[in-house]
Amino acid sequence: MAAQSIPGPPIQTPLAGPSASGISFAWLKWLQSVQAAISTPQNAPVESVFGRSGAVVAETGDYDFSQIAGILSVAQGGTGTPTPSLIAGANVTIEGSWPNQTVSGDAGVVLETNGLPNDNQETLNISGSGVYYGPPGSGKVTVSDGLIHGDTVWETDPAYFELRDDFGNYGASGTTLSTCGDTNSWTLTAEGSVVSLQAFGTPPHFGNVCWLGNTGAGAGAFLSLSNIGTSGNGAGYAGWALMEQPSWKATFIFQFLGYAPAQGSNAQITSPGLSHTSMYVGMDGDIPLASAAAKGRPYCFCGVRYDTDTTSPSIGDSTFVFECVANAQPASYTRNNTQGNTANTGITPTEGVWYRLVVTSTAAGEVLMTLTGDDGSYAQASLSMPSYTFSVSSGANASVVDNVARLTGMGSSVYVPAVWGSILNVTAGSDFTGAWSASGYPATSGESFWYAPQLTGKTYSGAASVTLYAGMFPVFSCVNDTTGGDQICFVVDFFSFVWNPGIAGLNSATANPSLTRYFA
Repeated sequence: MAAQSIPGPPIQTPLAGPSASGISFAWLKWLQSVQAAISTPQNAPVESVFGRSGAVVAETGDYDFSQIAGILSVAQGGTGTPTPSLIAGANVTIEGSWPNQTVSGDAGVVLETNGLPNDNQETLNISGSGVYYGPPGSGKVTVSDGLIHGDTVWETDPAYFELRDDFGNYGASGTTLSTCGDTNSWTLTAEGSVVSLQAFGTPPHFGNVCWLGNTGAGAGAFLSLSNIGTSGNGAGYAGWALMEQPSWKATFIFQFLGYAPAQGSNAQITSPGLSHTSMYVGMDGDIPLASAAAKGRPYCFCGVRYDTDTTSPSIGDSTFVFECVANAQPASYTRNNTQGNTANTGITPTEGVWYRLVVTSTAAGEVLMTLTGDDGSYAQASLSMPSYTFSVSSGANASVVDNVARLTGMGSSVYVPAVWGSILNVTAGSDFTGAWSASGYPATSGESFWYAPQLTGKTYSGAASVTLYAGMFPVFSCVNDTTGGDQICFVVDFFSFVWNPGIAGLNSATANPSLTRYFA
């Protein structure tokens, strides 16, 4: 602030003249003028402000919010009033006064199921078997039966393959069965004196196939899906390429009984027991030999077993065991107890208890097996399926790989399943590369084989090794072990099989409408 102009003091001395205070009136008047000048602000120009001089212009930061008074208008981003208030709307209630107001009300969206409001209106969680979010990023929730469909009419959809049998067809009479099944043709092959029949069941086990062998070694039967073809040299024509084509699931239900339900009466068993039993339920990769005899132990198998046989190398099971095995199959059946990949379930077989085996494959050569009993027993394990490797000698016929069912590397009289899904690996020179195919029908020799069309009429320039999985088919097998002595009735209740990429996960693939079966 600029200095103010104050008049000089009077010429008289302070005491020159009377006053109430003893000071002359002139001096008193002068002092009052000085006091007034000091207490009265002057409108003189400011020489500097905020450290700036001259024509000072306001700048950002000159004042803080506490130095500013007033109410912001709506245009300035304010409310335009010192007492703003929220306004209630549809389904919205406002309680209290500013600045302590509470917003509440009913949800604008009502969560319902089949037209009825859900009791919890805060969370929507669509869940259940076959319900998933997707395809990813679509914002859609898909409801499925666990399969990936290509057609919205599921009953006619060719995107999946399915088989199911409840064995409720009671047309087969007598005590000797050869074929049975509701919708599929099952073949029962017996060894020894065997009583077999298709019987009524108690719901939910409506229909059963039963068989009971005598006490002799190896007596019993096996039930296979398909009339497995045989020829004089033992080659077969059936089998599914399952191990290299995952995304499938198979279910088997069975039990042991100490008696045989036979046409309304019970066939008595003189020596019931499970101490001399060889049971295999699951996928079989064997070729039935010309004798058509029930085999006590498969060479190639994926499923659950209960095998008490002690032939060297001894198996001697006391519980159910999961197993994946691929042993070489000779021309004449000889039991081979060499075990494959196994997992002990810890479940002891019990007469009268229903058991359910589920085999699921979601990756090539890998299976997840689950065994569940009505008595509360449960076991689960993952196993790998072994593959076969064959050696092909130099100079072998190029059109037929000396029929892959009998190759020099496995011995001149070794048989393996002749239907395969794909060649997994070929180790050799250029002559062995390219497409390999399975013959559509048996050759004139009665055998199925693999061949390399690009090599027809040539001979191989060098030896090679070929690796592949066995073709497999479902089987229920129960016979006495190599010692015999006991009798047990084996009962088959149910079988189902389904192949579809959805088995490996509902987001694992997308149906392609340009393909006849939607998947390659």
